[in-house]
Amino acid sequence: MQGEKGGLILKHYFEVMEKFYQFLKKSLLLFSLLYLAWVLLVNSYRKGKIAPTPFFVSLVLLTVFDLFYHNFPVNPVRDRDYLLKPSAVEKFLLKDHSCFRVHSPENPVEVSLELIGMWGSLRRIDCLGTTTYFSLNLRRYEELKKAWEKAEEEKLGKYTERKILGSKALKILSLLNVKYIISNRELEDRSLLLRHKEFIRMISSRAIPIKYSLFIYENPSFLPRAFVVYRGKKIEGDKETLAYMLSDKFNPAREAVFSEEGIPVLSSSSSSYTPARILSYSHGRIEVEVEISEEGYLVLSDLYYPGWEVWVDGEKTKIFQVDYLLRGVFLSPGKHHIVFLFNSFAFRCGARVSLIALSVIIILGCASKIWEGKKR
Repeated sequence: MQGEKGGLILKHYFEVMEKFYQFLKKSLLLFSLLYLAWVLLVNSYRKGKIAPTPFFVSLVLLTVFDLFYHNFPVNPVRDRDYLLKPSAVEKFLLKDHSCFRVHSPENPVEVSLELIGMWGSLRRIDCLGTTTYFSLNLRRYEELKKAWEKAEEEKLGKYTERKILGSKALKILSLLNVKYIISNRELEDRSLLLRHKEFIRMISSRAIPIKYSLFIYENPSFLPRAFVVYRGKKIEGDKETLAYMLSDKFNPAREAVFSEEGIPVLSSSSSSYTPARILSYSHGRIEVEVEISEEGYLVLSDLYYPGWEVWVDGEKTKIFQVDYLLRGVFLSPGKHHIVFLFNSFAFRCGARVSLIALSVIIILGCASKIWEGKKR
């Protein structure tokens, strides 16, 4: 396995270095001219042949030219494919224009390398539980993850090695908006649909020919990023909540579980959820629209975190923790426009301190100019 990982890393490394070498080869003359211009400019300034103002202006122009013309082709912001060649797995996922998450049971390094170019620019696609998405997971997510991994461990074996993920794990993954499961082994869950299979052959770091497969399975029972359910259950205690969510009684498409006081407990006979339409989705703002015929709970399958606030039809409303770690909002019948905003107290304080500091600098600068003018 170590040989496979090393081979994958070397494969991507050599592709990048080959393109970088071709770039240097084509621009060697320009690089030499720029270096010569720098030397002549600095030497002329040291000998007093050029005044300070023209020197600094020329220095800035050379720097801008160097950054935005000479070196910019190696910047992946300009041409992402220059350094990161889109993989077949990535191309397959990008064909799906819905809002979904991807999960890998075993966290293989090959999955990380196949998807490494996706996560910075695509907010509608998130990665759940792979090494590709370098984030600090919250405690409640880690607790839920351990719970679903160990739920059927005695029966099916270790989660990262077994071929059947199990109904309990798939139920939680569906709740978390996981539409595709990527694995380096063939899974045998009957509810999963094989959508893509890719064979990769290469030479490992130890010069050993290796090959492996990547399987992409679709989870047909996945729930939308935002949806409304019409039944609620109030449960006290985290252990009790986790136990209920992993039991056969819990159906995330029909009910929401919460422990907070003051939330109405609904008991509708409705057997299905209502998907909500996401109008916009960014780091600090999410807009959702939904129309319902009875009272319900809007479930947004993003982590509940202090600082998030919600407005329903222009009025600030209470946001509560639902299904152990997600965000929930109580809605009345009718058509609603919901806006989630991140408004952290620490962020507000930092912004105010920065604004005050900037104002002080501007005032001191203006005062200094006025004082110098009076002295003259």
